[in-house]
Amino acid sequence: MEGMAAKLNAGNRYDVIFPTAKWSQRLAAGGRLRAIDHTRLKNAESVFGGYDYFADPWYDPGSRHTVPFTMYKTGIGWRRDRLGDLTGSWDDLWNAEAKGKVFVLDDRDEVLGMGALKLGLDVTTGDPGDLARVTDTLRSLRPRLRGFSSDSYNNLLNGNADMTQAWSGDMAAMLAQAEDPPSSASKSPARAPPSTPTATPYPPTRSTPAPRCSSSTTCSVRRT
Repeated sequence: MEGMAAKLNAGNRYDVIFPTAKWSQRLAAGGRLRAIDHTRLKNAESVFGGYDYFADPWYDPGSRHTVPFTMYKTGIGWRRDRLGDLTGSWDDLWNAEAKGKVFVLDDRDEVLGMGALKLGLDVTTGDPGDLARVTDTLRSLRPRLRGFSSDSYNNLLNGNADMTQAWSGDMAAMLAQAEDPPSSASKSPARAPPSTPTATPYPPTRSTPAPRCSSSTTCSVRRT
């Protein structure tokens, strides 16, 4: 994401970009994104009218500059044939039987969010005391880890992991490919991180009006 921001700041212009929610917020605050006219998006009501979260997300009030590309949950995937059933909380990552065979996502925000949720804190807390507690909690997990990896799909299938923090889409794909699906399982703990969209913001432009967008994409005119 830092590379994308650097290209925009260097003067490059794009029709559509795919930043994370956090970077959408930063780019919008910096005046780098063009406002979207929702009336020109054929399926806007299906998204913004059907999901309150996207109608006024924290990263872009009123979704003025972004539309969601995807959403997911973060949870835990595990080998049921090795660990049996779990409790359904983030505490399961500290399971003694899985020690040394646990992965967490190679994603700073997801791991910090998991630590906050384990403690019952808001994932957006900026309180120094809360952040110190989250840090201490994650430090207690570090000796139990095999590593940091976002390849949850293969880590479970090939046996590298007995348990892993994982994105819901990867777990759905993994269960579909497993030779013995009942031997594996996944669950989003009761306090799962909120769905996080990848957005498609628009860069500032003074060009002619945008052409009609298709039902499944958003688009704008490149500045000339």
